[in-house]
Amino acid sequence: MGVFNYKDIYCEMKELIRHILREQVTDKITKPGLVYKITFINGKIYIGQNTERNLKFRDPFYVGSFNKEYVYEDLSNSGWDGTSFPVISKEILWQSDNTTINEVTKKEIEYIKQYKSTNPQIGYNQNRFKSY
Repeated sequence: MGVFNYKDIYCEMKELIRHILREQVTDKITKPGLVYKITFINGKIYIGQNTERNLKFRDPFYVGSFNKEYVYEDLSNSGWDGTSFPVISKEILWQSDNTTINEVTKKEIEYIKQYKSTNPQIGYNQNRFKSY
């Protein structure tokens, strides 16, 4: 019998519950939203989304909600010493003043596929949904 990785099972269950809860409200609530691309000093990218009213993405020091421990370790392995800001650029790929969370998530997935940012050689996106 195989060994269970309870952390992975917990994370998968948590994402499934979040996905179900989102489906119940995400097609009904409209708000501003955007999909963005962050490029790090090692050339790798992260694709993310923001659907908050204040669009905190516009804050010059906001760098998304990626797995910071993983990214910073990878950057350190690439020679980053932690004394400089590790982001080269932030770019808005898509935005809308009146959208649903589902629409923003679909756009985010499209761009993640387009840029292949789940490939560890290219980017820092992790497979949150099995569909990409």
